[in-house]
Amino acid sequence: MADAVTDPVALADEIKGMVATLQSKQSAIEAGMYAKSDVDGMLEKMTARVDDLETKLNRPGSGTDGTGGEPTAAEQKDRVLGEYLRKGSERMSQDDRVILETKAMATDSDPNGGYLVSPTMNNTIISLVNEYSPIRAYADVETIGGDRYIQPRQDTQMTGSWTGERTTPSANTTPTIGMLEIPLRNAYAYPEVYQQMLDDAGFDVEGFLAREAADAFVRLEGESFINGDTVLEPEGILTNTSVLANYVYTGSASAITADSIFKAVYGIKDAYANGANWFMKRSTILQVALLKDGEGRSLFQMDPVDGKIATLHGYSIVPTADMPTMTTGTYPIMFANLRMGYKIIDKPTTSVLRDPYSSKPKVLFYFTKRTGGGVTKAEAIVPIKCATS
Repeated sequence: MADAVTDPVALADEIKGMVATLQSKQSAIEAGMYAKSDVDGMLEKMTARVDDLETKLNRPGSGTDGTGGEPTAAEQKDRVLGEYLRKGSERMSQDDRVILETKAMATDSDPNGGYLVSPTMNNTIISLVNEYSPIRAYADVETIGGDRYIQPRQDTQMTGSWTGERTTPSANTTPTIGMLEIPLRNAYAYPEVYQQMLDDAGFDVEGFLAREAADAFVRLEGESFINGDTVLEPEGILTNTSVLANYVYTGSASAITADSIFKAVYGIKDAYANGANWFMKRSTILQVALLKDGEGRSLFQMDPVDGKIATLHGYSIVPTADMPTMTTGTYPIMFANLRMGYKIIDKPTTSVLRDPYSSKPKVLFYFTKRTGGGVTKAEAIVPIKCATS
């Protein structure tokens, strides 16, 4: 005969302990490592405790004040737990199942048979950290209404000559005018989400997707502003043949040299030097920080007074994640005045199409953004190439 226990809460705790013991030994029981009499003994003791609990919970006058009032939360918990142990959740009322799932769950319950307390949910999702190319912040950016940007551009300059008093002048070179044309390109993000997730998630899924789409567009266009192929993407600065024709070489196949830094600074016209910056990856910045001039002085300087992260030969360094890695034949650094050398065009908004019909039970979100980019003055950009000549 089971020992007498009068406290319903203590009875419920004891029963939960027996359930946990059985669950922990389930595999061993199934493997025949326990005699049938031992298992029957455990079940008999558990049944007796459930009977005791049921008797206590069904006694007249049980309630908050012992006079038949509404049961306390602890008493409800004990009663429902007893129902669950005797009948299983399938045969319980909906109200009792709610109590079971919200009040009778144990944090240490075995996932193979028990219920777990719902964890605390923070409605702010932990997002991944993204790296963005800062080209947009330094280029000339314009919002347009049509599908492309067109502007006359002078391709060659007029020349002049000296002449004598009696000399017949010869015709000089006439400046040629071309057209700069930058078309808008179409970027999209096309996630799909099950409707049930939208209904039941503990945070704003649609808002999260919209923010992720915006981040995706920033990363996508940042990479294209450097390396875009002009077929479906904006023109990349380092895919423009006129820009690449301005390169200076390092003198080393796989390293940056102090000489190449000086060549780049003084290889750009004075009109562009005022407003120029260095653009390179953080891994390249590390290599540049070790450079010394002929007197052993570092070319790399920290300059927090002017709000600059760092300067190289007096010009600000802009960490640019999408610049190439420093390997043979690449252009890991550029010295450029992008305000004068590169133009970005935008449509003013990002659009989204919500489609709950085409792929039920999924909901499709089609985010689109239209952006273009192109080199306006190649002479305002000097790339440094890892090469011996």
